[in-house]
Amino acid sequence: DINECASKPCQHGRCVNKDGGYKCTCSPGWTGQNCQQDLDECSTNPCHHGSCVNKDGGYKCTCSPGWTGQNCQQDPDKCAMNPCQQGRCVNKDGGYNCTCSPGWTGQNCQQDINECASNPCQHGRCVNTNGGYKCTCSPGWTGQNCQQDLNECVMKPCRHGRCVNKDGGYNCICLTGWTG
Repeated sequence: DINECASKPCQHGRCVNKDGGYKCTCSPGWTGQNCQQDLDECSTNPCHHGSCVNKDGGYKCTCSPGWTGQNCQQDPDKCAMNPCQQGRCVNKDGGYNCTCSPGWTGQNCQQDINECASNPCQHGRCVNTNGGYKCTCSPGWTGQNCQQDLNECVMKPCRHGRCVNKDGGYNCICLTGWTG
């Protein structure tokens, strides 16, 4: 019996000599009697979240954004890098979502909302701050939004008369013989 494997008939595999012939055991990715035919691994759609390119004896996956791994099967935790600057991150398949803290907006909660645009300070000046606002009230007004009239009469400003509180101020009604 001659050794048919001596001529190396198995192009991409291992040759096993047999009485009167040989048999090829093909390497992964190859088929055919002499392991000469490339197997189309892409026909089984091995790339879960990506596209497949068949190569000699194998394949390569090009993953969709947000996916990794040899077969694009791994969804890494996108929240691990803390992408939500002023909010809470929720990991989801292939990406993430940010739930912004009050006063912030944008895909990554990176943009401060200008709360002063809605004129929240009823009797005062609005100052926008990071994630909020502050009101500087006009004289005679108080409260978070300068919405509450300050009762100046509590301080008894009318020494010789009766104090009458009014919106944003007060009036003195003087006793007879007094002015001012």
